[in-house]
Amino acid sequence: MFPAEFVITDSKDMGQVGERIVYDALKQMPDDWTVIHNCWRHMLDDKRRPGREEHITYEADFILLIPNCGILVLEVKNWLNAKVENGLWYRRRPEGRYESVKHGSPLNQAYLAAKYLRKELDKKFRWGFAGTSRMEFRCAAVLLGRVENYQNISEVPKDKKAINEQLLPICNRPVPRDEVYDRLYLCGTSVLQDNLQERLERLFCYGNPTSEEELDDVRRYLLQNLMLYVDAAEANSILNTAAAPLCRVLPMLEESPVGVHVEGCAGSGKSSMLCAEAARLASIRDSSRVCITCFNYNLAEYLRSHAALKSSSVRHFDSSSRLVLDNFQTILKRLYSWLGEPLPKDFFSSGTLDSLAQRIQAEARHCFNHIFVDEAQDFPPEWWKLIKAMLAPGGKLYLFSDAGQVIFGGEGGMPELPVRLRLKHNLRNSAQIATFGAAINGGNACALPLQGPEVTVYPPLDDSHQRAGAVKEAINNLLAENYALQDIVVLTPWRKKTSLKDAQLAELIDFPADEETRENAAGRLRRCLSPSTTRVLGETIKAYKGLESLAVILTDISAPHEGPDSGFTPNELYVACTRARYRLIIIPTTSGVEFLKQLNY
Repeated sequence: MFPAEFVITDSKDMGQVGERIVYDALKQMPDDWTVIHNCWRHMLDDKRRPGREEHITYEADFILLIPNCGILVLEVKNWLNAKVENGLWYRRRPEGRYESVKHGSPLNQAYLAAKYLRKELDKKFRWGFAGTSRMEFRCAAVLLGRVENYQNISEVPKDKKAINEQLLPICNRPVPRDEVYDRLYLCGTSVLQDNLQERLERLFCYGNPTSEEELDDVRRYLLQNLMLYVDAAEANSILNTAAAPLCRVLPMLEESPVGVHVEGCAGSGKSSMLCAEAARLASIRDSSRVCITCFNYNLAEYLRSHAALKSSSVRHFDSSSRLVLDNFQTILKRLYSWLGEPLPKDFFSSGTLDSLAQRIQAEARHCFNHIFVDEAQDFPPEWWKLIKAMLAPGGKLYLFSDAGQVIFGGEGGMPELPVRLRLKHNLRNSAQIATFGAAINGGNACALPLQGPEVTVYPPLDDSHQRAGAVKEAINNLLAENYALQDIVVLTPWRKKTSLKDAQLAELIDFPADEETRENAAGRLRRCLSPSTTRVLGETIKAYKGLESLAVILTDISAPHEGPDSGFTPNELYVACTRARYRLIIIPTTSGVEFLKQLNY
C-alpha cells in the first residue's frame, strides 16, 4: 500500500472517511498487489499536433496493479445520497439540495483518469508505437451511499464511452442495463467485505493477461514519480504523509548489483528514503554492515534523529557496529585514530587520501556492505577513492544528490551506477515556496498542491542594525501566528559580518560564535529544536544545508556573488529558500531586492 498508513486529517470530510473504508478493504488484498492511494499526476498531452500541447493534471483515488490482470483505476464516492435523472447524475449536499456531479458521473471520472494514465504510459514505454503491449486497463467506481434510479445509468451521455470500452472485455456479450451498473459500480460497504478480490479480478476475465515484467516496469515508473495529495490544514501532516511512500521504493531495486543513484530536487524525500532503507538493511539478520555519511556535521546529527533511525541502534563510526553514521571529516579522523597515527595537516589532499584508501583496502578492517552518501554532489573527486575502499567486495553504494544544491564546490567524480532514480516532486515545501525556489535555479516546480502564505520580501535594508530590527519583528509576527520558537530558524550567508550578531537579538537568537566546536554546534541544534527552547536557532545557510524548518527567515540577502565574503551563489539562495516548509520571509539588501525582481516568479 502506498502510502503505508492512511491519516484522516479532517474527520468531517466524508470523502476522506469513505476513502479510508476502501483503503482498509484493499489492504486485505494479496501482498503482490500494488495499491496507490490518492495519486496526482502531471502529463504533457501533445495531441500529436505541434502547437496544441496541453499540461494535464489528473487524480485517481486508487490505482491498483493486479498481477496477471492489469491496471485498475477506482473512484470512491461517499455521498449521503445520489440520483440519476434525465441522463444526469446528482449528489445530495448535507444541507439537502442536489448538485450535478463533476465529469458527469463517478465512472466517467475514473475513466478519464485511466485514459490519461494510459496516455502517459504509452508515451513512456512507446506502447502506442511498438504495438507490443498487452497491458489491460479497467475503471470502476465504489459508491458507499445510496443511489436512486440507477437503472438510468446507461442513458448518461458521458458514461457511454466508458461503458462501451469496459463492457466487451468484462462481459464479452450484450448485457442488460442494470448489469452495467452491477459490474462497473461497487455499491455499499458490504461489497468491500464479500469476495472483493474475486470481484475486482473478474473485471479482467475476458482480457489478455498482463505480463509480470510489464507490470513491474509500470510499478517502478509510478512509484519513482509519485505525487500524493492529502488535504489538511496542518502543513507538517500533509508533507510528512506525502513523503512516506518513498521509503518503500529502494527495496524494490535490490537487484542492482552495485547500488543506486537517487537524484532529486530539494525536498523530494531523498534523506527519508536513505534513512528508511539504511535502517531496513541494518535490521536484516546477517553479517551486513551499513554506513551513512554526508558532508556537514549538522546534517549528520539531524539524520541521527530521523524517525526511521530512532528505533535502530545507530552508532558513531567504528569498526564493529552494524549501523554507523558520521560526516566524512569525522570518519577520516576516526580512521587515522584506529591506525594509531596523528591526523595529517593535509588530510584532505588527494595524495593523503589515496594513501589512506590503500591501507584501508589492504587491512579490510573497516569495510561495509552498504554505504549511503547524502548530499553526494558536495563530495570532491578525491573523497570517492576512500569511500570505495571502505566498501566490502560485492557491497553496494547508494548516492543521493541534487546538482542544483552544489554549494561546497564538490560536484564531480561521483561513481557511475547502473540504476538511477529521479525524484521530480517537491514534498517538503508549500507550492509558493517551491515555485519561488524553482525560479531561482531556472527549474520547474513540481510541488504538492499545498497552498501556503506567499513568500514575504521586506523592503531593502542596507544597514545591519535595521536588518536585525526587521528580524526581531518577523520573529514576533510568526509567534503571533502561533508558530513555536522551535518551528522558526533564521539563516544568513555570513558567519562573521552578519546582522544576527546585533545586540538587540542576543536574547532572542542563538547564533554560533566565530569558533564553535562540532560538539557545541550539535548541542545548540538539539537545544533550539526542542519544545523547551527559549531562543530561536540562528545559523549560516551552509551549516543548515540538508535540514528544514516550518518557518525560515533569511537575512543579509544580497545579490549572489556579492557580500562580505563574495561567496554567495544562486545555488546557496536556492538551498536557503527550500529549507522552509510552509513560511518563508526574506530580509534583503538593495542588491538582493534587485536580484529577486529579476526572478520569473
